[in-house]
Amino acid sequence: MAASRFGTLMRKLIILICMLGASCVSDAQGASSGWISDNVKPQPHQRKVAVDCIAHASITNWTQENSGGSVVVNVRSREKTTLTVLASLELIPLQTKNDQQGNGYWAPFSLQTGNPPNAWEKLQMFSSNDATSVVLHPSQLLWAPTISSIWPSQQLFKTAPPGKYRLHIEISVDGANPVASNEIIITIAK
Repeated sequence: MAASRFGTLMRKLIILICMLGASCVSDAQGASSGWISDNVKPQPHQRKVAVDCIAHASITNWTQENSGGSVVVNVRSREKTTLTVLASLELIPLQTKNDQQGNGYWAPFSLQTGNPPNAWEKLQMFSSNDATSVVLHPSQLLWAPTISSIWPSQQLFKTAPPGKYRLHIEISVDGANPVASNEIIITIAK
């Protein structure tokens, strides 16, 4: 659990550093779905948000041949809200024989497109029970170890070794506690 919190802090630090660089600036264009791309620096204060996230995997045995299938992410609001978010797909290895938990892997994605993001996004929910969903293709995202000083840039099957993992979605929220989805056990095979 401590490694997961440390990984979350490291990701936020990497995001802040990336946002300061010119390569992470986006056009901040509005979208008809209520999404707006935005470069916003996270604040240190934390609060709870009224947003739920559920993940569904099309297959749980990922190979290079099936490209890891797809993961559907459903986000639902329990109230009208606008949040600045950064979503990521996370893989945490199941405990090994000697009861040590290894480093996990993460791949940030846009809740609007399912592609790697350029920056934090605004998630605007217009009413209670407002919902949005996105389909992710894990092999098309960019991956890195959770505890790392680099922004994800590697392919899934070159980054995460074969084994069993707990998959979940984590949505980092500016000024609030992160939102986590349900966990799904998946296997990465050669």
